Amino acid sequence: MVSQAYSPPITWYNRAPIWLISSGDGEMTLQSWLRNAFGALAAIIMCATLPAPSLGEDLRFVNEHWPPYIIVSSEDKMEGIDVDILQHLADRLDLNLTTKICPWVRCLKAIEDGHADIISAALKRPDREQYMRYIEPPYIERSVKLFYLRKGDGGRIQSFADLKNLTIGVLRGSAYFPQFDNDHSIRKVDVKTTERLLEMLRLKRVDAVIGTELVTDHIISSMAYEGLFDKSSYRIESQEPFYMAISRKSPHMKRIDEFDRAMQALVDDGTVARTINKHVQ
Repeated sequence: MVSQAYSPPITWYNRAPIWLISSGDGEMTLQSWLRNAFGALAAIIMCATLPAPSLGEDLRFVNEHWPPYIIVSSEDKMEGIDVDILQHLADRLDLNLTTKICPWVRCLKAIEDGHADIISAALKRPDREQYMRYIEPPYIERSVKLFYLRKGDGGRIQSFADLKNLTIGVLRGSAYFPQFDNDHSIRKVDVKTTERLLEMLRLKRVDAVIGTELVTDHIISSMAYEGLFDKSSYRIESQEPFYMAISRKSPHMKRIDEFDRAMQALVDDGTVARTINKHVQ
């Protein structure tokens, strides 16, 4: 079962009062009182020396709304391709999957700092490999990246060279394809969400927006923006796969080989393909 938020476990200890019986019938002697007091003290010391509850039972997942891979409902519940695959992974490793919604760049920071265990839809980049370990094999082998323009402007981007004189909206912290990511001569405006990017495009604050086709089409449909934008004829059939990745500060890093084996099994037995087809069809 997927929990929708995570927080450190709290252990409650029952506190039983020690009653002193007054003089009279059943009078407690000093010796018996001391015996009871030392017994209570020993119990307190024993509780204090018990090991702290382990955080390792939870697999803390962070990501943003990125349909159909991650779909966030109005109740802030997560579902979608990635969540279903992660649930299968957690089940095989006997872990409890918990989820937290955050902007992409903040999710990356949570992984870097060890405040979350796992993230999905991650492309391999040298800077990210410093703080996350990619689970092998990837679960998505390829994707289509392209540019969205206002209606009637689709012909403005027919090749990479056409980007040079345009202002392109990008999702903060995201990677698309190396030629674009590493070209600092292109004017880029980064914002936190794809929804905000599309709103800026509609308002003519950027000339175009880059996105993964499957995801951006879903978001356009959910925003009732269908018919407002054209797709560029310039398309990038990206062979860069999407990975699940574990924070190098996560307690689960000691089980990383198990994560690899479990993901390989999910790919080999068709679970990943069936999950994708269920959401895409």
